[in-house]
Amino acid sequence: MAENLADAVLKLRRHQHLGDFFADVAAFLAQQVGRLFEVVGCGVKLCQHAGAGRTVSLIRHRWLSANKSKKRRALRYSRVVRHRRRFSRHPYPDKKRLHPMSEKYDILIVDDNPQNLKVLGAILIEAGYGIHIAQSGEQALKAAETMRPDLILLDIMMPGMDGYEVCRRLKADALTEHVPVIFLTAKIEEEDVVQGLELGAVDYVTKPFNAAILLARVKTHVRLGVHQRLLFEQSNIDALTLLPNRRRFDSVLAAAWRKALHGELPLALVLLDVDYFDSFKDVLGSSEGDDLIRWLAALLDEAVLVSPHFLAHYGGKEFAILLADTGLQAAVEFAETLRLSVLDAEVAHPASPLGAYVTISLGVASLQAQAALDASDLVKAADQQLILAKQHGRNRVYPSP
Repeated sequence: MAENLADAVLKLRRHQHLGDFFADVAAFLAQQVGRLFEVVGCGVKLCQHAGAGRTVSLIRHRWLSANKSKKRRALRYSRVVRHRRRFSRHPYPDKKRLHPMSEKYDILIVDDNPQNLKVLGAILIEAGYGIHIAQSGEQALKAAETMRPDLILLDIMMPGMDGYEVCRRLKADALTEHVPVIFLTAKIEEEDVVQGLELGAVDYVTKPFNAAILLARVKTHVRLGVHQRLLFEQSNIDALTLLPNRRRFDSVLAAAWRKALHGELPLALVLLDVDYFDSFKDVLGSSEGDDLIRWLAALLDEAVLVSPHFLAHYGGKEFAILLADTGLQAAVEFAETLRLSVLDAEVAHPASPLGAYVTISLGVASLQAQAALDASDLVKAADQQLILAKQHGRNRVYPSP
């Protein structure tokens, strides 16, 4: 549907003003599929509709392709239609952030006993929860990272990896550390309870299960978890770009370093910033400078959309991209694609000695995680390479590809 709508919209008369064009887009789509858009200033704001984001992305892409000389105005557009956030980077789905008490919550049940899974599943489904199951610690870790459950019911006594170890790993992973865990156990000794709570569990449910008590505790911790996530986002998401901020980056970097150290794997980091950004703001103003940072955030986010890389707004004009299990050569090649993408976008820079368009400089480093080093060494190495890229003329990747 998005492709057909985009084609139809572009048959509208050509406009000299971007605001007029999107005003007609809004009117056209309102006639075709209901009021998907609300006109806001010189742009449009997305309303709730499954295909709206895809449609607008196609319209924007095709309009800019047909109007290369007007690419500069894309900055104004990016002020209104924010880029897509996927927080596979972000551990929590948007719909639950916007409507924290109105959605069906997903619970991961981890138990090696099929009968326990059947009983728990029946209780939770009847209460309106969505359920997913895992029958081992390894399955649980994979499921938790993939589905981002709202709560995990975790059996302690399992063959192989027990519940304590699963909980420890969940809390050590930046993507799952905030998921509440309730232990399922027949063990009620004080030391066992204390051990689980110290590992990060929020509660215990004893076997055999009492349905009323189980549901009361699940409801309580799901609600607390939702509000905790909202607070987490307020302190970990950058308001300008909607990307993870420096605080979140530091947390993810620490967790990624621990994981790389455990597996003796390389970890790479790309630091980049906008060349002559202060000159850009001096000529066009701070508002246009903010638009440029938003536009660059959207471009970078699109570049990492289908990868496991972690993107953050490092501060000011600087961004950071963390690449797990990646050597130096692969990281440098990835950085070069980013540099070319920015250059090819041909966003006008009225005060750059390098040419007519916005460019970026990138510093790349990759380290083999080892006990003699820590995560800060990777940041220092990438920052040093960024300094060298600037010293050698900017608009380049350092070390050179």
